[in-house]
Amino acid sequence: MLRRLICVMCVLCMTVAVAAADDPFEAFGVRSVSFTADRDYANPFGDVDVVAEVTRPDGTKQKQYAFWDGGRIWRVRIRCEQKGAYHINAHSSDGKRWGEQTVIATDHLAPPRMRVSDDRTHFVDGAGRPWFYLADTAWNGALRSSDADWQAYLDTRRKQRFNTIQFVTTQWRGGRKSLDLKAFEGTKNITISPAFFQRMEDKFAAVVERGLTPAPVMLWALQKDDPGQALDEADAIRLARYELARWGALDVIWLLGGDGRYTGQIDRWKRIGQATFSDHPEQIVTLHPCGRSWVGEQFADQSWYDFVGYQSGHGAGEGDLKFLTQTIAERWAKVNRPVINLEPNYEGHPAYGTGKPHTPQHVRRAAYWSLLVTPPTGVTYGNNCIWTWNDKSGPSEGHSGLGKVDPWSSGLDMPAIADMTVLRDFFESGPWPKLRPASNLLAHQPGDKDPNLFIAAAQSDGGSWTVVYTPVKQAIEFRQRPTGQARWFNPRTGERLDAKPNGNTFSPPDEHDWVLSFDG
Repeated sequence: MLRRLICVMCVLCMTVAVAAADDPFEAFGVRSVSFTADRDYANPFGDVDVVAEVTRPDGTKQKQYAFWDGGRIWRVRIRCEQKGAYHINAHSSDGKRWGEQTVIATDHLAPPRMRVSDDRTHFVDGAGRPWFYLADTAWNGALRSSDADWQAYLDTRRKQRFNTIQFVTTQWRGGRKSLDLKAFEGTKNITISPAFFQRMEDKFAAVVERGLTPAPVMLWALQKDDPGQALDEADAIRLARYELARWGALDVIWLLGGDGRYTGQIDRWKRIGQATFSDHPEQIVTLHPCGRSWVGEQFADQSWYDFVGYQSGHGAGEGDLKFLTQTIAERWAKVNRPVINLEPNYEGHPAYGTGKPHTPQHVRRAAYWSLLVTPPTGVTYGNNCIWTWNDKSGPSEGHSGLGKVDPWSSGLDMPAIADMTVLRDFFESGPWPKLRPASNLLAHQPGDKDPNLFIAAAQSDGGSWTVVYTPVKQAIEFRQRPTGQARWFNPRTGERLDAKPNGNTFSPPDEHDWVLSFDG
C-alpha cells in the first residue's frame, strides 16, 4: 500500500523504540504507530498497560490504550478525521515513558463517525443522514471461515443490501473445540494469542473494505465457561479494552456481551462497560441479551449504553409472541434510546416448544413487528447455516438441539433473505425515522385474543406516512381511516397494489402477510 502520510518521531524516552507502522485500515482514515519495549514481560498482555494520550490537530485529547501485537511490539491505532498533526504520547503502568510520535495526516481521512440521532431514536451516518440497521448474524463466521469463504459471504450480503455483520470475536460455547487457535487461555491473569487477533483483523478488514459495519460480540456470556462469565472481572475488562484498542478506530457497533442473563450481574456488567468505554463516548455500544430478555431500564443510567438491544428469540408459543408484541411494545418508551431486536426468529431454526423450523413468514413477521412496535432503528436476520458456519453437514458445536445443520454455503440465498432486502427497500422509501407505534389507529386488535394475529401499526408525525402490518389475511379496521393514498405492499416481492376500503376496513389481497401503507 502506498504511504499517504508523513510520520515524524519527536521524542525518544529511555530505550523504548518507536516507529510508524503500516496499517491495514489506512484507506479508511486509520493510522498506527508502534512502540517496542526495552525488555520482555512474562505475560505482556497482563503485566503492563501501555496508555497513550492522543492530541488531535484541533487540540482535543483522548486517552487510548495500546494493544500488544506479539514479541515486544505494542501499537496505538488512531482515527484521523482532520488534516494535520496527531501527537501520540505513550507511557506504561510500570512507570516508563514510552515515547512520543507525531503523525501528519494529509489525505485518506476518515469521515465523521456514525452516531445516535439527536432525538435518540435511530442511527445517523457521519453526514447526519438516517442509517437503517440491517444486520446478518454470522456468530461463528469470522472464527471458522477461510479468508476466501468469508469474502464470498460478505460480497453476497452486500449485494443483498445488508449493511452490518454480527459475529463473535473470541471462543464461545458455539466455537471452542473447533478452533485451531484460541483468543486467550485461562480465566484469571489470562494470556492471549496475538496470532489469533491478527487473523481476526483480516476478517474485520474484509468487512469494512466492502462498506459493511462490524457488530462484534466482545464477551459471549450465556454459559459459565463463556468469557463473559468465566473470566475474572479484571480480565474481562482487559480483554474488552484490547479489542477496543485494536478496532475502535473503525466505525463499529459493539455488542459488549453476547446472549447474557445480565439481570443477575447488573453491577458487574456496568463496571465492565464503564471501564472499557467511559473514555470513548464516540463508540456505539449495547448488550446482546439472552432470549426474551430486556434490560433497557437497568442500564439506562449508563452513558456508554447507547441503544437497547434485545432478543425475542426462537420460540413460537403464545408467551414468545406476546413478549415481542406486548412487552417490548410497552417498555421501549421507558428508555430514551434506539431499540433493535438483535436476534428474532432465525430462518430454519427449530422453534422452541414445537421443534418445527421457522419459516420465511415467521422471519418476516418478527422483523416487521420489531420495526413497528418501537420507533424503527433496524433489525437483524439470521439462519442456522450461516451462524453455525459448518463446512459440511453435521451437528453444531454447543447446540446439539439443532440436529444436523447444512454447510454455511447453503445459507447464502435462502427465501427470507430476499424478504429482508424488500423490507429495507420499503422502509427507506418513506420517512421511517419519524414512525412511531400507533396501535390506537385500530378499531380492533385481533392480537389481544391470539398473538399470532397481532396487527402492528405505526404513523409518522403529522400522519404523512402510516404503515400497518398483518401477519395473515384478516380485516384491518380503523377507528378513522388514515389520510393519503392507500396501497398494499407485498413483503415477499416488493409489489405495490392500490388498496380499496369498505368503509374504514381493508382486506388483504390474499392469504399471506401484507403491509398496508398510506402516503400523505
